[in-house]
Amino acid sequence: MQPPASSTTSSVLTKRPFRASLAPFDAHSFQVSCEPKHVALTFEFDPKHPSFETQFVYSPQAKSKLYACYNFERERFRYFGADQRFQAFDKDNSVRLSYFPTKNALSASYHIQADEKNKASAHIWFHDISKQGFGKREERLELHSNLEGNDTFRIRYDLQKKVTNLKLTHELNSRVLLEGEYSYFSKDSQAAAVSLTKQMDRDNVLKAGADWRSRKYLLEWTNNTGDGPWIVKSSLGFQQSLRDFDIQLKRKISFAING
Repeated sequence: MQPPASSTTSSVLTKRPFRASLAPFDAHSFQVSCEPKHVALTFEFDPKHPSFETQFVYSPQAKSKLYACYNFERERFRYFGADQRFQAFDKDNSVRLSYFPTKNALSASYHIQADEKNKASAHIWFHDISKQGFGKREERLELHSNLEGNDTFRIRYDLQKKVTNLKLTHELNSRVLLEGEYSYFSKDSQAAAVSLTKQMDRDNVLKAGADWRSRKYLLEWTNNTGDGPWIVKSSLGFQQSLRDFDIQLKRKISFAING
């Protein structure tokens, strides 16, 4: 629903400066990483809800990954799927297919390394594949570019909702990264987020930021151990007291498969 019409831009921004959500797919996005001939397990615990689930990733070879996520409290899989990399058009390509049983939904992604600095991708999300024509769908195009040094720029565009999302990562020095993100829904509806990441020492990384999409402060600490990282995420609403903060715990371990 759009905000009420206003005679001036400033009055509109006073009433509703930001949207609650940033872009489609984000709620269903997840990372899949694993070394070849390894199994990676990521355990996630949310004490406030509470919720406990684990992601399983198996990489039988360098170009293939199989993965699944199981929620122990609900006793069901949240998603499972496969990644496959291959060569085509003299370029590196990859395809990801994911199925979400609880939503009877399907997502597919295609990535191509256009050149040394640019990577393009296309994503499609079918909300209910039991319906004729796979039901409602969302589509997104994305371009990721490596700039000078270690700086990066990413642009996303949602074809159905006509939402544009921009993200810029700038390396302040060898230990500090600054990230800024902006989304444009319409002239009266926008979103922004900013964060700072600092490498404290060899094993510890601290990230802090503010997200006007959800109107929350964000804090994340990663501690890298010999067999995988511990990750602690916390958030606090702009108008909340300290006792209302949310926290999530993640633990990732990885081990080799013989043979």
